Amino acid sequence: MKNGLLSLLAITLLASGCGGGGGGSSVAPPSITSFTGSASSIEEGASLSLTAVFTGGTGSINNGVGSVVSGAAVSVTPTATTTYILTVRNSAGTSVTRSVSVNVTPVDSGSGWVSGLFLDYPNYADLCQSPRTGTDPETGQPFPDIQGTTLDENNYLRSFSNDTYLWYQEIADRDPGLYSDPLGYFDLLKTNAITASGQYKDKFHFTYDSYDWYQLSQSGVSGGYGAQWVLLSTTPPREIVVAYTEPSSPAEAVGLTRGATILTVDGVDINTNTQAGVNALNDGLFPESLGETHI
Repeated sequence: MKNGLLSLLAITLLASGCGGGGGGSSVAPPSITSFTGSASSIEEGASLSLTAVFTGGTGSINNGVGSVVSGAAVSVTPTATTTYILTVRNSAGTSVTRSVSVNVTPVDSGSGWVSGLFLDYPNYADLCQSPRTGTDPETGQPFPDIQGTTLDENNYLRSFSNDTYLWYQEIADRDPGLYSDPLGYFDLLKTNAITASGQYKDKFHFTYDSYDWYQLSQSGVSGGYGAQWVLLSTTPPREIVVAYTEPSSPAEAVGLTRGATILTVDGVDINTNTQAGVNALNDGLFPESLGETHI
């Protein structure tokens, strides 16, 4: 079954019991015992733990932290002085809050980092702390790696994310010179925004080892336009945007750019709700065969 604009209907059965009537029951108010941070002041780039102890409801912390479990510590890495607010809400909608402020002291890593200023990522391409040797299985040529530094790798990830990430304006711009692990730094280069349903907006931020990705890419051939879609809403009113386009691809040739919104596919409005219309949308967005043409 193709992925795409599919909806599932859920039926909830409410069981009713027989017998004598009973009175209503009150919901206990929520209560916060404590909300603390492992430090009240840290240097930029450092992490700390937040721990909340509460009863009578579900807890959540602002600034992208999200849902929390009572007594369990969560790690945060603020980029500036931040106030974290814990909200505990019960099933009746009653809530209580408590806050913790963390002071962040700027650190000059000597990396030359300027917040909001991004050099083109090709400037850092192939610069590696530990260059690979041997032959690239994808090209059959020697690996292009040249000696670089961890800072070069982090600068590549920072600029590449700013250029290709759908929610690039929501990435906290952190000094790449403060992080010694590029994979750990990459984990931070994403939005921490929460949707109206309480879920993280970005749930698909990941990395692959180059060789593993090559093996996966060789397992089959798939058709496409060189564009990655993001279906922000799969049911009417639908919202389909372009996450990125590959260079020299059919998508780029017709002028598709990151952030563009798709309104029709083969003349079918994206908000159509007929089976034929949904099939047409799926066929156009996710072609099964090479050489297909859709507009």
